[in-house]
Amino acid sequence: MPDKPWTVQTDGINLDVRLTPKAGRNALTGIDKREGARPALRAAVRSAPEDGKANAALIELLSDELRVPAGSIALKSGGKSRTKTLSVTGDPATLVAKLETILSRPDGKKRGQTRDQ
Repeated sequence: MPDKPWTVQTDGINLDVRLTPKAGRNALTGIDKREGARPALRAAVRSAPEDGKANAALIELLSDELRVPAGSIALKSGGKSRTKTLSVTGDPATLVAKLETILSRPDGKKRGQTRDQ
């Protein structure tokens, strides 16, 4: 089983995410390593999980963190689930490097900066 929440594709990456809606802040908070499941990037958003608001907030958060256009991020599966797979189009090496930088922040707190803060 892979130890990273992403898989490299020719045109970008697929990213597994475990989303917590209705959180206190929008942030990427680490890697969720549940036994028997693939690792997933832990993400929290303030939006409620209704009418796709939490999914839209997740895409905006990833767009801000990875510094890619929101249009380059698409929800592949898990639209109504906490566990989701998203595709991010772009240079795979650059995207992986950005994710590794985000996950290696020494304070354990991820940037979590979004436009509505």
